[in-house]
Amino acid sequence: MHLRLTSFILYLFSFLLIVFTISYIISLGSDVFGFDTGSIPNGTTTLLEFLGILYIFIKLKTIQKIPYLLAWVIVWFFWMCFNSLLTTDLPLYIHLRETLFWPILFMFSFYLCTSKEMNISRLKYCFILIMLVSTVLFFKISTARTAMIISNLEGYIASVNYIYFPLLTLPWIFLVKKEAIRNFLLFVIFLAAIISAKRSAILICILIAIVYIWFNYIKNKKSHAIIRIAIPIIFIVCIYFFISNVMSSRSEYVFSRFSSISEDKGSGRDIVWRNVLDTYSKSPVLEKIIGHGHNSAIIVNRGHNIDLSAHNDFLEVLFDYGIIGLILYLLLHIYLIKRLFFLKRNKSELFLPYLASYITMFIMSMVSHLILYPTYFTFLATFWGAVEGQLYKKRFGVSG
Repeated sequence: MHLRLTSFILYLFSFLLIVFTISYIISLGSDVFGFDTGSIPNGTTTLLEFLGILYIFIKLKTIQKIPYLLAWVIVWFFWMCFNSLLTTDLPLYIHLRETLFWPILFMFSFYLCTSKEMNISRLKYCFILIMLVSTVLFFKISTARTAMIISNLEGYIASVNYIYFPLLTLPWIFLVKKEAIRNFLLFVIFLAAIISAKRSAILICILIAIVYIWFNYIKNKKSHAIIRIAIPIIFIVCIYFFISNVMSSRSEYVFSRFSSISEDKGSGRDIVWRNVLDTYSKSPVLEKIIGHGHNSAIIVNRGHNIDLSAHNDFLEVLFDYGIIGLILYLLLHIYLIKRLFFLKRNKSELFLPYLASYITMFIMSMVSHLILYPTYFTFLATFWGAVEGQLYKKRFGVSG
């Protein structure tokens, strides 16, 4: 495909995804900005899906062999099409738009990165912009709401879910070549996670920081001994200084959020999980096998006056998409882990970004909802698709 056309598709995709991210975050903070973005998030979702499907059809016959993960995504795509027929709480097109968004963007990024004119490094700039914009919006909303709800700080902090927009760009940030810029962007995301006081976000950042420092500095023999010692110390001191001084008014609350896990049972997640499991155990055999339909767990919890999903992707997938869906979902985790070992074994520069992506996915899958909603999960899906495209191109050559 011609360089100009490929570049145009990349720029159009980047523009739409950035507009989607900005409009979605603003809609979450409409009380701060004084206006709502209306149908813009849904409209850009539809346009991105249309662009993705169009490009996939153009490139469909250029692939010699379908990689395993691409085959998995295709199977998941059709299972979601069937599963969306099972729920009638919303029009069918809404369920299809939500369930098919990330599989389409995975396939789009895969085919895009098999092109001669494209690679994952060019695609990363889109997500660097998304990280910067979403972080600025995060600080804007969190600062404004702190001032507005200073008397109810606990309730405010516990609901800062838009931290996951910059957080899930972490794999893309790891692709930045210049170490100083990469470390600065990572540091900003880590600080934003601390400010959000979201336990899952903080845990993700801690684990990723540990593996990053270990593989990139301590275990890296190319680094000077002084650097291998200094970087971890500097990182810990900076985090400590920030929490102790800049966040002195919030630090007690951040730590109390972790110390209270045994008391609040993960913000009531034990009740949510029990509701979903009890309903599933009483379901007919057929519903256990094929599921109750997309986003059905939240309907169960609403019956108990709790407006939440299952807050565990394994349980959510089992309830919504059945045993068949759970088997598929487990296969996804197995493949991602196998790909991770493949990259490590081949000493690929994609290993650390891929490790960051899986740490993020696993933790959020255990305590939150990731695969369920078509928002920041697309950042991970697009990354995996791009990696598969890059590896395919290395093995089979460029596609037509």
